[in-house]
Amino acid sequence: MKKAKPNQLLLALIFVRIGAVTFGGGLAMLPIIERELVHQRRWFTHDEYIDLITLARIAPGPIAVNLAVLVGHRLLGAGGAVLAAVAVALPSFVVIMALSQLLTVYAGSPVLERLFAGLRPAVLALVAGASLSLARPILRGVPALFSTGVALVLLLLGLHPGLVLVLGAAFGLVRSAMSRRARAREEDAR
Repeated sequence: MKKAKPNQLLLALIFVRIGAVTFGGGLAMLPIIERELVHQRRWFTHDEYIDLITLARIAPGPIAVNLAVLVGHRLLGAGGAVLAAVAVALPSFVVIMALSQLLTVYAGSPVLERLFAGLRPAVLALVAGASLSLARPILRGVPALFSTGVALVLLLLGLHPGLVLVLGAAFGLVRSAMSRRARAREEDAR
């Protein structure tokens, strides 16, 4: 059972906190957002959350902001969408402004170069962890594994991600139609 919908202050605080404590970009935020919205607050089911991520990925722009917009809109309408987007982006904006000032002063510093060299693998691990967290519940069964493998190969071959998404959607529609036909034949056979 879902808990009561949030108010504007609670929604803003959740997304400011998520934006402030998550490093590694939007994909690294996904498990934290899931834990907050699906497991702790129970505002969405896991399947609803995956659907929101899917919509956020196919829309242009950063996934974290897109997801915040979708969540805010679902929970509090248009005002909630704007509020959640600003709240999730605000901490990054403040940090980037401060870092840009520091980088202009310390550009070319060996210490800064070593810092970034150490951060790159950590960020990769955060993104890989987020990907694995999302993959577990989705990759059930041969069709899901097959379509994921084909999509990965197509991306590695250089096919545009938008086209890969269109092909994935088409595969899902064809698979759904085939399942419906098979069920209809089974019912007719009875």
